[in-house]
Amino acid sequence: MSMALPRSLTQRMAAYLLVLMSLVGGSAALADEPMRIDVRDMALEELLEQIEALENTPDTGTADTPAPVGNDALTRFIPLKYAQGDSLLPLIDAESARVDTRTNTLVVTGSPAQLAEAQALIKRLDIPVRQVLIEARIVIASDDFSDELGVRFGARREKSFGDTTFQLGGTRDADGLLVDLPAGNAAGSAGIAIGKVGSYLLQLELSAMESENRGEIVSSPRVVTASHQRAEIKQGVQIPFEQATSSGATSIAFREAVLGLVVTPQITPDNHIQLALAVNQDSRGEETPDGPAINTQSVRTNVLVADGETVVLGGVFEQTRRTGLRRVPILADLPGVGGLFQRRVRVDDRSELLVFVTPRILENPAAMANAVESSP
Repeated sequence: MSMALPRSLTQRMAAYLLVLMSLVGGSAALADEPMRIDVRDMALEELLEQIEALENTPDTGTADTPAPVGNDALTRFIPLKYAQGDSLLPLIDAESARVDTRTNTLVVTGSPAQLAEAQALIKRLDIPVRQVLIEARIVIASDDFSDELGVRFGARREKSFGDTTFQLGGTRDADGLLVDLPAGNAAGSAGIAIGKVGSYLLQLELSAMESENRGEIVSSPRVVTASHQRAEIKQGVQIPFEQATSSGATSIAFREAVLGLVVTPQITPDNHIQLALAVNQDSRGEETPDGPAINTQSVRTNVLVADGETVVLGGVFEQTRRTGLRRVPILADLPGVGGLFQRRVRVDDRSELLVFVTPRILENPAAMANAVESSP
């Protein structure tokens, strides 16, 4: 039970009457005064003391009351189709606005004009985001050339006694050759008898191997994503290796050797596409005491491309040259004939990495399906 009490001394008698009424009916109020006190279970003497205290309180002209709400304030529930409510919430100008994340619905409270403005804003922004198909072609062109030139020769004396043949030579193999420095994996060889001294036959075999390989490895990752949304696609292997733990034991960990494409497209108003992308081409390298090495080739860039246009993002050219020589000491230094006592190897490997990117704007799901199926 509560009652409103006046602060004016001229209404003291009216306050006493209200107290008596509250004792009978349990509540009392003055229509033009906002102050209220609870008189339930309160003795009459205590109630009179509170009235005296209120009379001695200076009138400040303010009261702790809630602010009134306009009679024309309305609340409207606006479900969203494509946009996220959290992204639109800061843009709405109304008395209050919140989002129900479970149903992706905006709850807006305000005047009819504010609600109309909020609905117009949401209608303009709650639209499907345009999709982009990004196709990357990674071309590794290699041009490997190697040649080897070796020599094998020896002297052999043949004398037969019945079915037995005796052969003379230095460090002898099955052919009785004094020098055996052939080309490895020879594609062809030729032998010729270059002279005969008495019963000795001087044989010389020259072998040569020349190989030339040209090839290219083409990888073509494709990914579809919305404008301003990051997309990532990768394919490769996990290479295991041992690593030491803090306790001194060893454990198995994995390193990635993958072909990866990470891209964030942005469609401009004139149907160009701003691409922020990174392309990685990894492969397993040489074995080391700490595990296999990873050969990495990557391109990271930001480029503006027209719809359907192919652009070359970059290239990495690598050339490796290596020469080798195997020789017989002292004899290989002889003038004129020293070349018969040595083997030479020359390798010239060249490789080039090129990255091509073609973005396409997809206006609808049917265009997206056709673009993916028709891509080579």
